[in-house]
Amino acid sequence: MFGFIIFLLFSGGQIQAVAYQARERFGSGGTGWGVANISNKDWQNFWKEYGVGWYVDWSYKFTPPAQAAFLASVNKERLTLVGKSKNDRYSAANCQALKNTVAANPEAFGVAKTLWSVGNELGYDDPGMTATLYATQFISWRDCIKSINPNYKVGSGAIISPYTRHPRAYGPDSGCVASLSDPASGESYFRTYINRIRALNGAKLPDFIVMHGYFWCMPTPTGVSNPQLSRFINQINLYRAEMKQLGLQGKDLIIKEFFDTSSGGYPGGRVGFMTDAVNFLMNARDTNLGNPGDDFHLVQRFAWFNLINDLAGATYTQTLRSNNFASWTALGNNYQSLIKKYAGVLPPPAACQTAVWQNGSCGGSCPVGKRQQIRTVSPAGCASASRCVSDATCSVPPAGKSGDANGDGLVDQKDYEIWLGSYGKSVSSGLTQGDFNADGKVDGRDYVVWFNGYGK
Repeated sequence: MFGFIIFLLFSGGQIQAVAYQARERFGSGGTGWGVANISNKDWQNFWKEYGVGWYVDWSYKFTPPAQAAFLASVNKERLTLVGKSKNDRYSAANCQALKNTVAANPEAFGVAKTLWSVGNELGYDDPGMTATLYATQFISWRDCIKSINPNYKVGSGAIISPYTRHPRAYGPDSGCVASLSDPASGESYFRTYINRIRALNGAKLPDFIVMHGYFWCMPTPTGVSNPQLSRFINQINLYRAEMKQLGLQGKDLIIKEFFDTSSGGYPGGRVGFMTDAVNFLMNARDTNLGNPGDDFHLVQRFAWFNLINDLAGATYTQTLRSNNFASWTALGNNYQSLIKKYAGVLPPPAACQTAVWQNGSCGGSCPVGKRQQIRTVSPAGCASASRCVSDATCSVPPAGKSGDANGDGLVDQKDYEIWLGSYGKSVSSGLTQGDFNADGKVDGRDYVVWFNGYGK
């Protein structure tokens, strides 16, 4: 009933075995841990039967002994947040408090069941946390956590988008703000803190990257049937493109929370958006941007937000469960059905059958005087390959700057919006319609050309 988009770019290399069971990809945000819930038998029974493979635990401090004992009996991984606010910044005292909590509840913090995320909604929960400061905070928290057990996995905190020089962050009351660019570098928050960590100690980069799945700050595309879904997908591709440029393509990308952030009108309503988004998240592979250790999937884990309205005064409208845990909502029923749909292990692609080389376009990733040839393979999901061959008809380079669709001499957001408006279409006007590699189609390859030229 609902369609979804799979970005698949051409690249060499072998498809590797799927790293995650399907159930491990589904998670739960806003889980509502607390002493009152721990003693609620309906809540306990629900949680044992809940089909997700992991959940967000907003703070290790929310782990009293009663909860720790219950957590030990639940076969689910937890993404635990540290350093969420200014009061939770790294200090020797805060590190020791974490060590004390883990030591007192070892069964709740097993290495195989615990992931750590440093910070949350970076720059909002702690507005003074600049990117350069976050880099030192991350390393300090990482050292603290790995001193407890070196096998713990420690990842980044979430921001909404890694725009180069146009960072965006989301907080419940702040909307889209441009205050997260780092004044020292002028670059995005994401790029700045990754490069700063690498400069301080390249061996201490995040083990995985966490993002928010909200797309308020993404441009709204035109000429597509489901612009909300396109914005969600484009945000993920922006993250993955930035991760590749930063040498992080092999890292997992975890969406800590997502929901339908549109103003309504999505085909099938919020249930329709959830269905299309989950289908995309479970199926989208990209041999150019995806994680090669996970069959080139773009996203390794994701969690719908929210489970219940458990926070004081909270009135979330997209919960999965009624507040007394008595029943599923329509969204909850759909999420459970999607978990069942993808139950078990995702099948690896069938054996790839190599096809013949076919002529592509001049330019693109090929130098002047070369034509790209593409070797297609079947079935869908197998790696394709490309090569550059000499062709006298390709001796004239394309006019204009790569990625400059509007001809103003800059490669910027305006050019991105032109590409986005033509995405998925066959075009004849080339550069001016976002076809930056002149192959007659506007697709992910053109996005890479724009991204590589951005800001130049």
